[in-house]
Amino acid sequence: MKEPIRPFPFRWVLPIIQLLICILALWPSRYFLLFEVSQSIESHAPAQSGKEASTPPIDIEIPTLSREQQIAADRAAKVQYLRMRVPVALNLPVGIVQLPYVIANPAKTEWVPKGMLTETWRAITWPLAGLLFWWSVGRGIEALGSTRRMLISPRVTLVETVFAAIFVCLGLVVLVGTITSTPDDRSDVQFIALLAGGLLWGVLASIMLAARVFQWRIRKRAKAAASLA
Repeated sequence: MKEPIRPFPFRWVLPIIQLLICILALWPSRYFLLFEVSQSIESHAPAQSGKEASTPPIDIEIPTLSREQQIAADRAAKVQYLRMRVPVALNLPVGIVQLPYVIANPAKTEWVPKGMLTETWRAITWPLAGLLFWWSVGRGIEALGSTRRMLISPRVTLVETVFAAIFVCLGLVVLVGTITSTPDDRSDVQFIALLAGGLLWGVLASIMLAARVFQWRIRKRAKAAASLA
């Protein structure tokens, strides 16, 4: 008797790959991220007595950069800015899930710890929160592969189907936005990161939606065959 074919474990491999990509992208900025985290922790710590003495100001003279040095500094800053957007593009669903809180918040912003920049908070937390979404995408890919053998394993849930439909619509909107975008928009790193994330998750969600449709057809054929038997 042949053993059942085990599908490739996409549900475990994809989250790990996503996490590794984010770590590699953020690794050059690790000291800045650690500094931001330490500043946030210190801002929440109670003030200690005996440290209220004022420190005399230190006069630091910043040397003027040459044109070549300024160009190199601007290029390095742009690369770092782009690296910080990698977790956002790869884990765009995390931001979508936060929309109800952002809408209800009077400041119309997401929750960020005190003393930390929004970009830093996203870079640190979104890859971890996005593991659930990448796990779900892996299940969808496994499910789509199983339908080729007329099997329903694993079953795509209704919640996953709803989210997949939302992100497919989002991907279509982003595709239209990409086609109609201006050259100035394409030079904006933040805009490009959102476009890349929207297109990526539009494609991934279409795979999950296709798996759900094929599973529905398999169940329909099974019911029809049972009624004729």
